[in-house]
Formats: sequence, structure tokens, C-alpha cells
Amino acid sequence: MSGGAFDYNQYRINDIADSIEERLAKVGKTRKEIAKMNAEKRGYESQELDIFDDPEYMKWKAKYDAEIEYDYSAELVEELKRAVVALRRAYVYAQRVDWFFSGDDGEKEFFSRLDEELKEVGGERKNSQASTIRRLKAKNLQRQNVLQNIRRNLGEPQNIEKWFGKDIDKAISEKP
Repeated sequence: MSGGAFDYNQYRINDIADSIEERLAKVGKTRKEIAKMNAEKRGYESQELDIFDDPEYMKWKAKYDAEIEYDYSAELVEELKRAVVALRRAYVYAQRVDWFFSGDDGEKEFFSRLDEELKEVGGERKNSQASTIRRLKAKNLQRQNVLQNIRRNLGEPQNIEKWFGKDIDKAISEKP
């Protein structure tokens, strides 16, 4: 059995993310549609049980069943989706630290599994080797584009610093 440094409580983080996803699946659906989804999730068919043969009750029930249960704005839905991603990332971190603290993983396995599992949930470590390489490639491409524009507009410079008055990389990274 692996882990245990946190009494396996990291699974609660995943449970919260699951609960948010379940709620998001119900956004914009009627109570009747939600009842059917819940029944199917539990493995049985939704049945219409009308125990009252009262026309007023039937009228109320039809109106009630047709109402939208969770009417969230698009902005809220997007923020809840970001929350799910953040919670999934938090779970991955908690799980990996748990295994490291418990002695199940060494430092090398910690980073390897962390990077692999973060990719699965749509993220990466900010200072990971892969993200550093991507950032450097993007910066190099940006630098090449600036140099191409300078050459195209001003010809081949003897000293780029004479136009910028500073190092080209500093000029690129500064915000206008």
C-alpha cells in the first residue's frame, strides 16, 4: 500500500472536483432531466410515480419538473471549470507529495510522475524543464521576429544596441 502521509485525505480534493463536475453537467437542465440523470447514474430507470390523482398536484408537479434547477451564467460556469482544473492539480500535488513523504517515491520519481500526471489534468509545473524549454523557444522566436523586422525596415545594423540603447533581450521583454 502506497502513501498515507496525509491519511489518504487527498482523495477528498478529487471528490470536490467530481461534485463540481456533476453540478456543471446539470446546468441548464430541467428538474425532470436531472432526476433522469440521477436515476441512470444509480443504475435504474427513472419512473414517473404519481401517487396523487389530484389535478392541482399534477399541474404543480408539471410546472416544478419543467423548471431549470441550476441556471448559472456563462461566466460562473467557466470559473467553476477553472476551479475543477485547479482542484485536479491540487490533488496531483497532494498525491505526489504523499508518496514522496511516505518513501514510496524518490526525488526523481516525484518530479517524473508529477509532470506526467499534471499533463493528464491540463497543467504543468511553472518551473519544470519542459515549460522552461517552451518559454525559451517562444522568447527566441520573438527575438528572431524583432530582428527580422529591424532588418526589413532598417537594413542590417552594425550594432543593434545603438537603436535600442540597451540589450535586445531587455528591449523585447519590456512592455510598451
